[in-house]
This record gives sequence, structure tokens and C-alpha cells, in this order.
Amino acid sequence: IASCFIACECLGLGLLTDSFAEVLLFSACFGTGNGIFIGVISVYLFRLAPEELKATAQSIYASVSAAASIVGNLVGGFAYEMLGGRSFYLILGIGIIMSIALLCMTAFIGKQKNIPDPTAELG
Repeated sequence: IASCFIACECLGLGLLTDSFAEVLLFSACFGTGNGIFIGVISVYLFRLAPEELKATAQSIYASVSAAASIVGNLVGGFAYEMLGGRSFYLILGIGIIMSIALLCMTAFIGKQKNIPDPTAELG
């Protein structure tokens, strides 16, 4: 669900944005998606990590996420300058849509082949 909000933001900025109000609208989509993601990933990590490693898992995630944010903003800035705004956001939006499709496809294939879902026990 979070990825859908973020894809909406990227595609909206790439295809539909002609005013400041539209930029704010699509930025709200990103904020919503990112807020969902942060809440879900924290709970997911907490449930997935063994009891003795719960704090370590959260700390490693926070460190990797911060480093990825720095690198992502740097690379993204260069890509934005090279491609232009519309192309940059269209490429991101299409990439996110493709990632969502791949996730859905692998989940469907996994169910068809009776591959156990590793997240099923997380409830």
C-alpha cells in the first residue's frame, strides 16, 4: 500500500503537475506512503528479529536507512539534473510499479507452488 502512494506521487509529478497545489497534493501522497512504510517496517523488524536481537535489528535498520537516504539524495539530485524533473519522476514511478508487480507475481507464484510464506507466522 505504501508503495502505491509513493508511485502515485512519482507518476503525478511526472505526468500531471502544472501548479504548486498539484506538487503539494502529490507530495502528500509521498508523505502518506512513507509514513505507512516507516510504521510497518518497524513492526515487521520487531516481529521478525529474535528476542535477543530486537534492538540491534532496529539500530542496524536505522543506520542503513540513514546512509541510504544520504546516498539516494545525492544520486537522485544528479539524476534529476541530468534527466529533468518529468523524466526523473516518470522513471521512478514506472520502476515502483514494476516492483509492485514483481512482488505480487512472486507471491502469486509462491502460492501456486505451495511455497511457505515466511511472513505468515508474523500475523
